[in-house]
Amino acid sequence: MAKIVAGALVALNCDFDYSLLSPKKAANIQRSANRIRGKVKCTIEDIITIGQELLLVKEELPHGQFGPWLLLEFGWVDRTARNFMAVAEQFGPKTEMISDLAISPTAAYLLASASTPWEARQTALDRAIAGEQITASVARELIGVKRKTIGRNRKVLSADEMCDRVEKVLSRIIMQCNPKHLSILFDKLRAFAKEKETERGGHKNGAQSSDGPIRPRATA
Repeated sequence: MAKIVAGALVALNCDFDYSLLSPKKAANIQRSANRIRGKVKCTIEDIITIGQELLLVKEELPHGQFGPWLLLEFGWVDRTARNFMAVAEQFGPKTEMISDLAISPTAAYLLASASTPWEARQTALDRAIAGEQITASVARELIGVKRKTIGRNRKVLSADEMCDRVEKVLSRIIMQCNPKHLSILFDKLRAFAKEKETERGGHKNGAQSSDGPIRPRATA
């Protein structure tokens, strides 16, 4: 296993078995690993570059090999890579614009999280462009405020609106998925849908058998 020296972000030695891959893929992935090592300075521009390299490697490696590769090349767990990749996905198209902005690495990870409201991310960028330093505490504050606002203003979606959103999310996921693994993804989605439908049927039957038919609440 790769060994991390105290204070270092990446491991110094690598034990990943590249003989499992074709020579071309092995060479490409090793070049990515070297570029990642050279970029670990933790500026936001470097974080984006690392995330983009990781996304490429994840696409190239066989299913189930990305985690071992991370551990053996850098001594990283999956969550570390997800942080880098999330920043690349959210801020990558804006690299030129944000490369000189004062956004701390931790703030970038927080803002790039999938659970962070889009409005919080945009507000942080606007304030950074205006010259403000976006630290982790500022990012947390923005995220908290936007989540509360969204919670107060959240409306109940119709079935059609919800289907629309689900289709858009699934379309993005399918585009990012390795085509070889799409059948696995579809099987898991079908199993998930079946499980939720079964749960829903069980809850509905239980409620009707104990309390009678479910009636809508009266509104004031």
